[in-house]
Amino acid sequence: MRIGRRRFMKAAAGGALAALALRGAGRAIANPKQTPIDRHLAWVWRFDDDGDPAEIRDRLVQQRAGILLKTHDGSTYMGKWDASWGGVTGPEKVRELAEFFESAGVPFHAWSVTRGVDPVREAEVAAEVLANGARSLTFDLEPAEGKAYWQRGPAEAMQIGWELRRLMPDAYLVVAPDPRPWQLEVVPIGEFASFCDEIAPQTYWDTFDSPANYRLFEMFGYPPGPDGITPEHVLTVTNQALAPHGRPIRPVGQGAASHEEWARFLQTAESLGMGEASFWRFRTAGDGVWQALSESVARKQEQSKQAALKTQPRDNPAPAGQGKGAGPKVDSPRAKTEDAQEEADGAAGAPANRPYRNLPRFRSQYRLDVAPSRNRSLLPGGRE
Repeated sequence: MRIGRRRFMKAAAGGALAALALRGAGRAIANPKQTPIDRHLAWVWRFDDDGDPAEIRDRLVQQRAGILLKTHDGSTYMGKWDASWGGVTGPEKVRELAEFFESAGVPFHAWSVTRGVDPVREAEVAAEVLANGARSLTFDLEPAEGKAYWQRGPAEAMQIGWELRRLMPDAYLVVAPDPRPWQLEVVPIGEFASFCDEIAPQTYWDTFDSPANYRLFEMFGYPPGPDGITPEHVLTVTNQALAPHGRPIRPVGQGAASHEEWARFLQTAESLGMGEASFWRFRTAGDGVWQALSESVARKQEQSKQAALKTQPRDNPAPAGQGKGAGPKVDSPRAKTEDAQEEADGAAGAPANRPYRNLPRFRSQYRLDVAPSRNRSLLPGGRE
């Protein structure tokens, strides 16, 4: 569905006025600091289904992972469906949850299902979430299923992008599409990629493992191998299908899969140059997934350690003239003359400690071109 020029301009004007009244926990919306996602993230749909916020936080602390929480659907906050303590009812609740997780060292990120029905308001809600503590915002972009998921066209996608970037030009935005080629054709992935910083494809190999998907993969030029639809196959197809958009790829894995599949998934993603994977979702993730994530973190830490060791110099070079084989120290002719003069003064009864004895060498070393009387504080003991 496309919108006419008059309707588009009316919506844009209305969005500009509405932006002046954006809510933000009692303060004006400010541009958040753009923060790269440097940890594995656990997707959380609703606390009344995924679990108690404190228990989720403790597990994420243990795993050194972050949370990716659904804060809104379209332009409606999740409190409409989640009546638990953690249900997101508005900007103030976003701020409370962000502080709850961040205070324990768990990075707080947000996601939403994008619909496009009210693009301006959807952008405003996204801005409110980002302004109140979310390090990033991920748009779940999937083809329409009834009244759920994406309902409009490319024009509405660009409206969301223009308005959100106007409100939050430095926000870190991610789009999470279904990466199967035939699904990408029916959503405005190009428009979203144009204003998002990276792509987080939903690479659910078990979900895609069906006869219908086999046929479609073959029709689109990606026939599965003898092992069927595997993590390797889905990631390879995803990489090829999304590469033209020129954005970093950070895949979303299937939380209900086995440890062996997850280990292969993470290793393949790493070999393709993809970012830290996330998983859907917290409640469905088994021990095998957590183990694979821990192994991935440990492996990368060891790689970083080894890389750092390779960049360190093996030996500290000695200063010039003090290295191995350096000859004995030889005083300059001026120094010898001054030493002889001091001995002569001492023999004649003159004070042996001449205040300005070392000044010529001092001045030469520091290139002092002013009279000694103006540099008394630079002399030993500040003597005159």
